[in-house]
Amino acid sequence: YIGDQPSSPEEIKRIQDSDYPKSDPIVMMVDKEQPMEFIRKIHTALREEDRRKLLYVGQTAIGERVEIVHMLPPDRKKVVLPDVNKISKENLLKIELGLKEDPTNQQKVYEFVTNHLHQGTAERCVVSARINDNATYSSYLSNYFHIKEGYIRLYQERAHEMFGKDFYETTREEYLAVRDRLPTNLSIAED
Repeated sequence: YIGDQPSSPEEIKRIQDSDYPKSDPIVMMVDKEQPMEFIRKIHTALREEDRRKLLYVGQTAIGERVEIVHMLPPDRKKVVLPDVNKISKENLLKIELGLKEDPTNQQKVYEFVTNHLHQGTAERCVVSARINDNATYSSYLSNYFHIKEGYIRLYQERAHEMFGKDFYETTREEYLAVRDRLPTNLSIAED
């Protein structure tokens, strides 16, 4: 749907800035069994229209609401994107997202980024996640959530160390200080 009208990926072009400013995120509420092939078509159409700010809304296995903010990369026809294959092996964590949820991805990301943080190379490390077209949106969203939580755990620790408070309670300046030299470098590869 776009607004309250049924739509297809090709109809993304009818999103008007006057109705939906580009500064507002596109809220994606997708059936959990939807194959990722369709989601990729939506992502591609949004990238082509430079509507890259997303808010994924989902539900955990126990029924808790999950919201994840995500910025799609620019349209590859308009911007040359970095080649993940040219990143050195020690700076790259590859994760196959698979067909089911894997909570261990959070710990893998946490340990990988923590190691780079202690070496002073956290800005160079990249988490490359790959999911195929046959996987479901549910699998994608739950695994994406676990990967992001690996970073959030680090931000929480730094916020408490630096300011004695929860990461989500930091001011803008504190938020930037917590994330300084610790970006969320996440590449989602599409098969």
